[in-house]
Formats: sequence, C-alpha cells, structure tokens
Amino acid sequence: MFDGVRDMFGSDFSEGSNLLRQPVEHGRNHGGSQQASDEQLLNGHTRSLADERYGSIAIRLTLCFMLKTGLRALRTAVLLVLLTPPSQATILAHQTAPDFPSPSTWLNSPPLTFQALGGKVLLVDFWDSTCSNCLHTLDHLKTWDQKYRSLGLVIIGVHTPEFKAESDPKKVQQAAQRLGLTYPIVLDNDHRIWQSYSVGAWPTLFLVGPDRRVLYRHIGEGRYPEIEQQIRNALKAAHPGLTLPD
Repeated sequence: MFDGVRDMFGSDFSEGSNLLRQPVEHGRNHGGSQQASDEQLLNGHTRSLADERYGSIAIRLTLCFMLKTGLRALRTAVLLVLLTPPSQATILAHQTAPDFPSPSTWLNSPPLTFQALGGKVLLVDFWDSTCSNCLHTLDHLKTWDQKYRSLGLVIIGVHTPEFKAESDPKKVQQAAQRLGLTYPIVLDNDHRIWQSYSVGAWPTLFLVGPDRRVLYRHIGEGRYPEIEQQIRNALKAAHPGLTLPD
C-alpha cells in the first residue's frame, strides 16, 4: 500500500522520515533559557515543515480520491442520460415486444400473433376512440397503412379504454368504421397489453422489427416525418433492396 502511495507522490512521501533531521537556521538570543527556546523553536519549525509536507500529501490524496469519485459520478450521470429515454420519442434497442394475449377480441382481422406475422414490420398504436390526441394521429396512420402495407408494414391498433364506457366492442367497431380504420385492431379492455408494453399515455406508438425487437417509440402527437422515416428504415432493413415510394 505504502509503495503505491510512494509511487503516486514521488519523493514527497519517502522524504517524510528525514524531515526531523533537516537543519534549521534561526537567530540566537543570550541567557539560560536560550537553549530551551532554541529547542522549542527548532521543534516547532520542524513540526511546521512536517505538517506542511504531510498536509500537502493529505491534500493530494483527498484530491485524488475526489477526482476518482467525481469521474465515477460523471460516468454514472452520462450513462443515465444515455440510457434514459426522452419523454416524447426514442430509439430503443434489445427489447423484445410482448406478444398479443389469447384469447382477445379483434376487429378487421382474425387474431394475430408475432409468429403469424413473421417477416413483417409492425407499428403498434395504443389509442382510445374518445381521446382527441389519438384522433389527431389517425390520418397519418391511415396514410402509412395505404402507402406501406403492400411493402411489409402492418399497423395494429390497440384500443385501451380510459373509461369503462369505452370498452363496448360494438362502440369501438362503430368508431373504427366512422373513422375509416381498416387495419387490425385488438381490444385491450383489461389493459393487459398496455401493461405488458409499459405504456403510460395515449397515444403511444411502437415500431417493431420482424425479429420482435422494439426499434422505436413515440409518445403523443407530432414528429410524423420522423416516425415515417423510422418506418422506412425498418422496411429497408427487413427487405434489402426494397424500393419505397417517395
């Protein structure tokens, strides 16, 4: 341990044992008490040098500890920033999308599973038929459905009602018809799918690759060009050489 400290601080540490042997020059007075005062002065001055030298070592040790601790804290802070997703949109990696529970009630489609959707890119939309924010996103979803369905994109609406009155399958079907939604919709009246995806707000979109890896998440309205670009990137990755429309 001491060898490591000595290597860290060079000669300052090894010279500490010789401090008391260093000569000290000072003025001399006359009288019988001069020797005692000389010794007191010598000892005091020697202690002052020792305190200064060892104090310097202590300060350096403290600074070294603070530096290492500070670097660890900085590294932790950076990792937290990098790993914590933004509140609106984020690119995710190495997260497997949960499958859809069975049995479930589906509209516009028979029950779907990831196994049945092998090779497809999924855009999973958590919505509620009476949520104004959700309704504002539907025109974009319908456009993407028409534009990319034949190229390997499957949009799945997960209808998770905020209130019990919105859980009636007939009302949801009527709303889907009125809104012109033709893509598959699964009813999530018990919030099982919502909870399995750790959703916390309406609307929330998840882009899922053919290997069930969650590629992207968006919460709320807006960023439609960014979302579409993520869809295009996923389709190109799933089908190299695929020609996409402008």
